[in-house]
Amino acid sequence: RETERQRERLHSGVRVCACVCRVSVCRCKSCRMEARIQSFMVRLMDPDVSSERRSQAAYDLWNASNSQEGATTILNLGYPGEIINIYDEAEFLGADSLKARLVGVLCCVAANLGQVDADRLYKYGVHERLYDLRKSKDPVHQPINALCGLVNLLQHRGYHPMLVGDDELFTTALAAFEATRKRQNFHGAFYSKWGLVRCLTNMVKIPENKPIFIQLEAVEKLCKDFRCERQEKFETHIASLLFVMSFEYDLDGCFTQPLTKHLHQLIQNCSFDEPMIIAEAALFVNDLLHAPATKACPEPTAITNIVVFDSDTVPELLKGLSDDFDVVELKKTNMKKVSAFFDQLLAAAVVVLPMSQRMHNNLFYQAHYCIACKLKKPIVFLKVDDYEPTGWLVDAEKLKMTKTFSASDLEGDSPMVLAEADGAAPLILEMATSVKQKFDEQQQLKAAPQSAAVHDIAQLKIMLTSTAAIFDSQLKSIEQMCTSRMNGLETSVQRLEERLAACHARVTTQLQPFITSS
Repeated sequence: RETERQRERLHSGVRVCACVCRVSVCRCKSCRMEARIQSFMVRLMDPDVSSERRSQAAYDLWNASNSQEGATTILNLGYPGEIINIYDEAEFLGADSLKARLVGVLCCVAANLGQVDADRLYKYGVHERLYDLRKSKDPVHQPINALCGLVNLLQHRGYHPMLVGDDELFTTALAAFEATRKRQNFHGAFYSKWGLVRCLTNMVKIPENKPIFIQLEAVEKLCKDFRCERQEKFETHIASLLFVMSFEYDLDGCFTQPLTKHLHQLIQNCSFDEPMIIAEAALFVNDLLHAPATKACPEPTAITNIVVFDSDTVPELLKGLSDDFDVVELKKTNMKKVSAFFDQLLAAAVVVLPMSQRMHNNLFYQAHYCIACKLKKPIVFLKVDDYEPTGWLVDAEKLKMTKTFSASDLEGDSPMVLAEADGAAPLILEMATSVKQKFDEQQQLKAAPQSAAVHDIAQLKIMLTSTAAIFDSQLKSIEQMCTSRMNGLETSVQRLEERLAACHARVTTQLQPFITSS
């Protein structure tokens, strides 16, 4: 009904101003954008208008949608449904046809929306059209443009099967980036470097895509000839890409060239806070998680904190925690002083991580999780809404829901429990108290005088533990390298089998007339 009312207002020439000024003729930026988009839609929706004028209207709408303001205005006016209907009815008749230009509109609207608005657009089924376009090999279908829109539309939702790529897709995307880096067009269109890097960074968060990235040397190609050029978005997404890879791979040891030099360059020369903070965090995480086995992990001198990441998600929780512990609220801004942030995490008895939709793609959230695991800190995952974990968080969902504390909750190197946010304070306090008590007992034993025999045994245990850790680390590195290479071999074998099957089909088709005649 709302769509019908909008169509009637459009054809009658009446425009309802959404601005707070409520004047009949408004010149504010948002109202001018509304007026432009509505005028384009009048021509686009009118079947009596010539095909050339409708195609030009689609082109004008495409340009208007290539910004967050334009994309949001189209969504708020309720036009995605109308655009999809026209798109489904039209046919591809070349790069300048109505349907080809509506592809650009759908891609730009999807690529320029924030998380909340992207969820609204998802309900229109735009992702299904973009996925079909993304799989196309026809440049008229704009597969790279569709890929960027699709990834931005789906990446807020965590793991999604439409985000799983293949060799051909990433090779094409890297070719588009190389052309953009040289300021050339690709398939008749110009792209932004930061947009392509953002797209590929969000795709590499999917576990299945990482081996392909390593095999194609995608990270090295995206960082090729990188230098700080006062391009905040590009520098931010390059730093984010390296941050994502640092969680699983050593940036200097697992790639064909050392990548930490780019992080150092961002820290020293970048003019913007955002990429600098991300680069500092990535460098710190890489050095901590992939330190040589001979380098001992830092140990706390005291247990005084309960660390809560992004306490805005669970404000009521902080009121229920005791005065026996300092409640430290960690956010992205804490990464500005990495050493101070690490000291607070080192002194933590328990690390509390709320699980929600907006946390899934938060790189700093994942960094806190990785560091807590490295330091063998107990982790309490709090379920705060109906979010179903995916990707790297899926293991947290497998944990048994806990309401009361027991000593078994602290077993293992990195103990984790899952609890409802409501009423979790007593559980967290009991766990933190038990951890602090155990730590204090260990400190007292270390301080007590020991006989020579006891001292020698303790030293031997320490040496055995250190040796075991070294072997374990080396085995994990070898296993990771073997897994990566096996995945690459399996992919190559699969491609060869597909090519052989295609050759067999062609040969069979060509020989069929001779077989029939004989």
